[in-house]
Amino acid sequence: MRLSAGVLLVTLLVLHGATAAELEFVPLGNLRGADDFGKRSQAYGVSRDGVAVVGESLSSVGLGVTRGAEAFLWVAPGPLRGLDALSPPETQYFSAAYDVSDQGRVVVGQSQTGQGRQAFRWTAETGMVALGAPANRESSVAYGVSADGQIIVGSRGRTAFRWTAEQGLTPLDGAQRSAALAVSSDGQVVVGWRHVTAGTEAFRWTADGGMQGLGDLPGDSYLSGANDVSRDGSVIVGTGTSDRGTEAFRWTADTGLVPLGDLPDGEFSSSAHAVSGDGRVVVGRAAGPTGPEAFLWTAEQGIQSLTALVHSVPEAAQWQLTEARDISDDATIIVGFGINHEKETAAWLIRRPKP
Repeated sequence: MRLSAGVLLVTLLVLHGATAAELEFVPLGNLRGADDFGKRSQAYGVSRDGVAVVGESLSSVGLGVTRGAEAFLWVAPGPLRGLDALSPPETQYFSAAYDVSDQGRVVVGQSQTGQGRQAFRWTAETGMVALGAPANRESSVAYGVSADGQIIVGSRGRTAFRWTAEQGLTPLDGAQRSAALAVSSDGQVVVGWRHVTAGTEAFRWTADGGMQGLGDLPGDSYLSGANDVSRDGSVIVGTGTSDRGTEAFRWTADTGLVPLGDLPDGEFSSSAHAVSGDGRVVVGRAAGPTGPEAFLWTAEQGIQSLTALVHSVPEAAQWQLTEARDISDDATIIVGFGINHEKETAAWLIRRPKP
């Protein structure tokens, strides 16, 4: 493998009167052979302890037959490690990793197989293993994993599932036309979206309480989905539809869905992708004046552009951070992707002081 990532250690002035604090910006690079075929990488998840990052990248393996992508695992200081794919057919190659357990021990995602795209679980000992046989050639995907790697959530066909080694791939109660997108640290709270009569609705599921609909933001349409959940399952973030358009939300049992707004000067649109372990820091994508921008939200400072923070230093000025996809439990590690100085879609990591 070749390490093309560089590390930019930058000192930025924290907004709203705080003292200077160091942010470390790390381009994660690409898998082997990407230079020969074109470069693209996207980071989708970071472990709750902040140690490991997963996503997908073009690679010589993925491009050997047709243009494809390969799941990767990154553990500091790198480089990216390709995770291969599930028995790829002769004419197609694809895998992508969406979440990872603490210490990078268990990676989950989706891979092409001879029977369509299937959910996988990867460890260094077993390699990539499918989560059960496909049902009626239905595709499946694993989106989230508990901190210890023992519980996995996702969807098969049109049904949300929860997986354990003992019970296998089990549909969630009341989960017709649904998808499970994230799980709490201990695996006991699952969130995602489900189809209801009015439209599509975010949900919170527990074994005792079943599937609880979270509603939607006030507006004409009924379309919401939960994308992530805090460490103990008490705070949920996602995307709803308000009278202003698509809008990020934060939910607790006391407040219900609370809209988070959008960045100024762009077409109104925002989506919350992830939340810190204590529920106080949210990251996602919003609409900026020149297009999509990664954002960071706190109750004290509201929604802020991560691109603006990184662009405060000349070395990173040519990066456009378009999506923040995940955040560590302690809110010190944020990962996502954007457009780099070579106009390529590229994965990145930001290391920041603990709030």
